[in-house]
Amino acid sequence: MLEKVVNDLVNKKLVFLVAMIMGGCFFSCSATYATAPYLNFSSGSGGTVSFDKVQPSSTGEPTTASDTLTINTNCTVGYSVYVSATSTGDTNLTNSSAASDNIIAASSATVGGTSAVLSPDTWGINSNSTEAAAGRYFGLPTYAAAMDEPLAVKTSAATTTTVTIYYGAKVTTAVAPGTYEGDVLYTVLPNPNCTHYAVSFNANGGTGTMNNQTITVGEATALTSNSFTRTNYTFLGWSTSPNGKTGTATDGIGTAADVDYTDGQSVTDIADFNTTLPLYAIWRKTTYTLTVNNGNTTAINSITITNNTKGGTISSGASVEWGDSITVACTPKSGYKCTGWTSSNTGLVPSSTNASYTFTMPQGAITLTGNGESDVVYMQGWTCSSSGLSTGQQVTLRDKRDNHDYTVKKLPDGKCWMTQNLTLGDSNSTAAQRTLTSANTNVSSGTYYLPPAGKQGSITSSSTLTSTTAANFSTSNDNQAKTQFRTKNTSYTNDSDTGYYNFYTATLGFSYYNDGKTSGSSSNDICPSGWRLPKTTDSGTNVTTTGSANDFTYLARQYSTSGWSGSATGTSGYGYYNNTDAVKGPMYTSAAANGNNYAGFSYAGYWDGTNTSASSVGSYGYYWSSSVYYTGRGYYLYFSSSGVRPQYYYFKYYGRAVRCIAKS
Repeated sequence: MLEKVVNDLVNKKLVFLVAMIMGGCFFSCSATYATAPYLNFSSGSGGTVSFDKVQPSSTGEPTTASDTLTINTNCTVGYSVYVSATSTGDTNLTNSSAASDNIIAASSATVGGTSAVLSPDTWGINSNSTEAAAGRYFGLPTYAAAMDEPLAVKTSAATTTTVTIYYGAKVTTAVAPGTYEGDVLYTVLPNPNCTHYAVSFNANGGTGTMNNQTITVGEATALTSNSFTRTNYTFLGWSTSPNGKTGTATDGIGTAADVDYTDGQSVTDIADFNTTLPLYAIWRKTTYTLTVNNGNTTAINSITITNNTKGGTISSGASVEWGDSITVACTPKSGYKCTGWTSSNTGLVPSSTNASYTFTMPQGAITLTGNGESDVVYMQGWTCSSSGLSTGQQVTLRDKRDNHDYTVKKLPDGKCWMTQNLTLGDSNSTAAQRTLTSANTNVSSGTYYLPPAGKQGSITSSSTLTSTTAANFSTSNDNQAKTQFRTKNTSYTNDSDTGYYNFYTATLGFSYYNDGKTSGSSSNDICPSGWRLPKTTDSGTNVTTTGSANDFTYLARQYSTSGWSGSATGTSGYGYYNNTDAVKGPMYTSAAANGNNYAGFSYAGYWDGTNTSASSVGSYGYYWSSSVYYTGRGYYLYFSSSGVRPQYYYFKYYGRAVRCIAKS
């Protein structure tokens, strides 16, 4: 009798493999590979192969037997069957029924070689029915050589297959009769492909080559380290999809969210056995340092850096992917403006003169420095002709002498006028006088001195301005500089801060009350340099045709040439007026109705004597010109609700408001 023994060690190994596959955990434990390899088998003989009918003969008649193994497996690429002696047995058949040392030796033919016809008193094994029928067998391998060569190999297999093992013995009379036994060991192993899977690596936009990696089922294994490269890109890891885990990594360019496995990550069972899992490289554009500096902390309040591509703001010194759209924006402090950005490398990013600058992050580190400067445009040095202003457009300018801002508008007469009243002469009565020269004031030469509000003194000497003499807008000492100041009263429509000056002060000493001067216009006045007081024609000149010499009248007539009363010629100009809304509206009463053409003169009233406040505020408006009517009087613009008189004249010693016109 031949006894068949199942290889318990191999069974244990298979159970171990199955347990590892089912319990394994790979990257994030988020996937499950349902197919685990299995293999089991049984012997059709129930474990006994019988040679009970062995009949020794002188020539050794062959005796045969067989056993069928039924093998169940999901390893469709096959398996190998090994037959050998057990660990406790040998390769001979031993007579167990007689007290003798007779044995039947195993054939000398080696499994894996060529089968041979049995020699007398030998036995053998085979899985090839044709060879077995021809009496050709292999000798039984020892236990030590059990796994050297398989007896049978299946390269493909259904779920259930069978393999027949053929046994043969050739016994002569030299062998004593009896029952001969021997233990054999069946070992069935799946194709190695059923205990491994492969991983392939795709550069996915990169360059280079990487070999496939074979991984044993159930074993934790580090993925092969990446050796692909991609210029100006950084390798992030691997994904099972060329478009990354999120599906948005076009051309392999993605983020960490697209990565399934990191470089060199230890993995277990990330694919089914006998399959190849493709892994695709996920790349990120290389990052470079973006530095943004505040180049003028006096002018620049804050800087904002926005990554338009990724969304959100970033800080200076951040690492930014090349190709990202970046906007740097400067917020200036009050009175200042941002003048652009200076690039550390204009070959990578050009410099810009825009406060808000959008650029593409280059393939290299870059530094941008924000620039800023004073936002003030001074009246001194500004010209209407070069300003680019169209009729109705306005701009804010600053007087260098006291840093007061004024709105300036180009009106329908083609000239640029202040639309707010001059306030030169500090409202603080304890302040020092202001020094006026050709550098800051409309004078050709010399130095003049202006007292603070409520004071008076010599316009050409600073010494008298240190006194506490109160301003007296009367004939008394009318040949002295006098100023008063009134802040805007919100109770009055179209009111504004106002400085009040007698004619002598407004024209910087050109003429005063009863000085005997009866004509002419001052070339010097209290306006900023580059600006002047409006002129009113001298006696005998027709103001309707010489607009450049009759500024108030010429402006008023641009709004309407109808509705005028009196004559504009000579002394009768005193009575030249217009009471139509077509003129009053845009001059001083209807801002909303007249929009961009609105001149904005105000009912500023006037200052008389030693009064502590201005008179007729909210009812009348008075604005000095630079022109003398006769010895006691000067020309000015006068208006009320009853109409406008653009070449009115009255006492020079009253304090009146001033509006200036740009000279060019």
